[in-house]
Amino acid sequence: MTESSVVQQGDTSSDEECAVWREALFVFDTNVLKKLLRSSGQETTLALVDSIELIPQNRRWIPCQVHEELRRLSLDELAKYSHGMKAVRTSMRQLRSLAGSELSQFADIERLVDEIESALPWSLKYEELQVHIAKISSLFTIGSGFSPPRLCELCAIAAERYSLSIPPGYKDHEKTGLQKYADAIIWFEIIEEAKARHLPVVLVTNEQKEDWWEKAGNLPLGPHPSLVRELRHAAQTELMMYDSAQFMDCSAKYLGATVSRDLIEKASTELASETAAAASQEAMAPAQWVGTMLALPEMAQTVLNSEAMRHLRESAASYLPAVQRMVADSLIPYQGFLEMMDRVGRRMSELNPPEQQSPPTPNNENK
Repeated sequence: MTESSVVQQGDTSSDEECAVWREALFVFDTNVLKKLLRSSGQETTLALVDSIELIPQNRRWIPCQVHEELRRLSLDELAKYSHGMKAVRTSMRQLRSLAGSELSQFADIERLVDEIESALPWSLKYEELQVHIAKISSLFTIGSGFSPPRLCELCAIAAERYSLSIPPGYKDHEKTGLQKYADAIIWFEIIEEAKARHLPVVLVTNEQKEDWWEKAGNLPLGPHPSLVRELRHAAQTELMMYDSAQFMDCSAKYLGATVSRDLIEKASTELASETAAAASQEAMAPAQWVGTMLALPEMAQTVLNSEAMRHLRESAASYLPAVQRMVADSLIPYQGFLEMMDRVGRRMSELNPPEQQSPPTPNNENK
């Protein structure tokens, strides 16, 4: 993370920041937990977990709304995963059929199918997913949330706040149902917990919208001033905010986390890439990577002529990075799958069409 990208917490000095970190309630947003869920095997995610675990257990906290969003996300991902893998299996059957008929001279294609089928994680059980969710949840104390009647009251309050552009959450005004007010509910829970504990709050969120941050252009400077004032008024305490990369950076300074500068830079770069993709609506939906797998039968047919073989090689080289980007946003850590796809790309690039016999040279003597 470059020095210029570090969020400045208003006029807070390093000594004041250090004092806050020694006693603060650390609150983690859904988008941070989403990273733990989808990319649990990544180096930066492991470092993030290590940093979280340096905080005393009773000061690691997530709102009930965040926990519920994590649970709902996992179920949605499970459904998409199952649907996607069903489509991939159909594609593999088509490719194997081609390998046994029109493409029978290309033994490498059938071996390619064998390799894909043996490496793909074909099933994801609900029970396995719950173990993963429970492991993440065990890192934190979970808020008790609000009763349904109180939740209705708070949604009405949030709606009034949104009409006046009072943060947070008013940027979600186009959403429907409870999701429309999720950010506001999370904020109300944070206020109640801060009041009960009489502790300053460190909020770790990868949210980038200006209804959470004060910004200079696209550069976050610190928490939105309205949020700072509201927490001071309601709970007589302070608010600091960091994204996950900045949290890792400060955990090295204030918690003694053993995280290298290179790894912090990598985490910051990953977050910037995810943010840019979301802003330009290029973010891939989980399990969408199966689209590249569905194209394999059509790609395989191109080996029927040498010009198409060149296209096949180019396609293999171009789709692998896309697969890697999409898999990086998938539910389960797919490091093994990514390695397998790299092997697939190399194998497809190495495929050669059968040697074409040159047509006989016309015999001029027979003219």
